[in-house]
Amino acid sequence: MMTTQVSKDSSSFGQILEESVNEIFIFDAETLRFVLVNRGARENLRYSDEEILQLTPLDIKPEFTREEFGSLIGSLCDGTEKKLVFQTVHERKDRSRYDAEIHLQLTQYEGRAAYVAIVLDMTERLKSEELVRIQQAAINASSNGILITDARQPDHPIIFSNPAFYALTGYNEEETLGKNCRFLQGDDRDQAARAQLCEAIRGGRESQVVIRNYRKDGTMFWNELSMSPVRDQKGRLTHFIGIQHDVTERREAEDRLKQLNQDLDRRVQERTAQLEKAQDQLIRKEKLAALGQLAVRPPDRNTKESFEEITRGIANATHILEELLDYAREPTAERVDCLLYALIDEALLGVAIPSCVVLQRDEDNEHRLRTRGDPLQIGRILRNLIENAVQAMPDGGRVMVDCQPKNCRVKAIAIAVTDTGVGISEDQL
Repeated sequence: MMTTQVSKDSSSFGQILEESVNEIFIFDAETLRFVLVNRGARENLRYSDEEILQLTPLDIKPEFTREEFGSLIGSLCDGTEKKLVFQTVHERKDRSRYDAEIHLQLTQYEGRAAYVAIVLDMTERLKSEELVRIQQAAINASSNGILITDARQPDHPIIFSNPAFYALTGYNEEETLGKNCRFLQGDDRDQAARAQLCEAIRGGRESQVVIRNYRKDGTMFWNELSMSPVRDQKGRLTHFIGIQHDVTERREAEDRLKQLNQDLDRRVQERTAQLEKAQDQLIRKEKLAALGQLAVRPPDRNTKESFEEITRGIANATHILEELLDYAREPTAERVDCLLYALIDEALLGVAIPSCVVLQRDEDNEHRLRTRGDPLQIGRILRNLIENAVQAMPDGGRVMVDCQPKNCRVKAIAIAVTDTGVGISEDQL
């Protein structure tokens, strides 16, 4: 049996044992009763000096029976082992428990065989290890690519990357670790995002960029990369953490939307030019018709009143065209599904129809047909058309609103507003 010697004769050595931050126990090899317990152990177990010396290791190790403990320390007794290290649970006086790591040796104390146990409270260490384990599991389970580079080494080599990084890039661990992450850029180095990223890394700052990267098979993807610096307790830069997100679909959708907006702007400009040309032609035609009507009107009518009436008609036509141009130029409100009869009802609220005018509506089709668009714009156009028809019949008549579906390149509805007013005869046009 190999033993070491422990003595309490040296006051300085005894002081070291008493004030050690670790828990230190000495117990008799035969009776197992504690013969020396330092202050750190007494305070953690919450026993007084007198109480602790009445106990044995079995009183604070609820996981062991006497036979199991005897079997454990048997290798020290027969000299097979010089030192045992094991983990168990210690129970305090108040029955609370904590994880402990035991370092146990056989020695001599005051001429008798005794065991010396140095005990480490594992509570905080196990918490830290559990937190690290959870964090590692979260990183491995993340759908975003994650990498860590060592800022203390030349060229910031990658020292860690998670499974999502390998899935995103097609590279494996051996092909990744030890390299600078610029290898993902291939030969595509002339990027503004790359210059921005390099400047932030040189300055030890956070940075977020969208950069073109290339997979192992050569396919390009848009990488939304966030790089964050990591510093030690003294504020010195030690690492960078990079989080990668494939935003290729989003970027392509943005490009398509941009192209659609450009096409729409071009088509609106073309349509506006067409409507403006049509407006000019109609105004010229109305003015010529007005002059012709003045030339053929019977002499018993007041020429001035007739001219004013025709001028008002021209103004009404011009107003309708201007409304149509506004509809073409201005961004419309949100397009919604509309019942046709509801749109016509809304338009009629703004039109004063005298009793001498009869309104005839195609109610069957109105209740059956639906359209999609800006209800305010559609209602304004309908109101202007009906109002113009009513004003064309000062002596009374009939206004007809007819609705018919049309089969063309897109589904459409044709709405016709007609009246029985005199109008301008063909021989006067």
